[in-house]
Amino acid sequence: MSVVRHLLLTTAAVVVAIGGTAGVAGAHTEVQRATPGPGEVVTGAPEAVELRFLDPVLPGVRIDVSDADERAVAGLGDVTVDDGNRRARVGFAPLDPGVYVVTIEFVAEDGDRQREAYRFTVEAAGEPRDPSGLVGAAGATAGLAAAFGAALWRRTRS
Repeated sequence: MSVVRHLLLTTAAVVVAIGGTAGVAGAHTEVQRATPGPGEVVTGAPEAVELRFLDPVLPGVRIDVSDADERAVAGLGDVTVDDGNRRARVGFAPLDPGVYVVTIEFVAEDGDRQREAYRFTVEAAGEPRDPSGLVGAAGATAGLAAAFGAALWRRTRS
């Protein structure tokens, strides 16, 4: 994967994550952790998406996984929810290298309905990486996040 493409995907994930938190104040739960997570680059062939919620959710969690062309991945199974309705998982056939989109729909115990989406990338096992490119992308992403945070802070002080 080119350094520029990685930078763009990482930057988009940060912007979505920061923008997504703006509306969370009224929400009563959220996805605390996802595996694979937003913007993550996974080596190998993942066979599931697992979510951890901050607070319990109602049964009926929906997790869709599709490729970059919005086609559902092969073998997408039923979503299982456990750990006191705080964890959800969906399995599928091993993924080929590429970009994938995860769309999540759930309802908090208080009836607050939420929908989230994010992307992650699968690389082939053994695919060479350019460490200087990854560090550069991480630095640029951190700089973007800092600039966005500073602008938001200035706006709220005005």
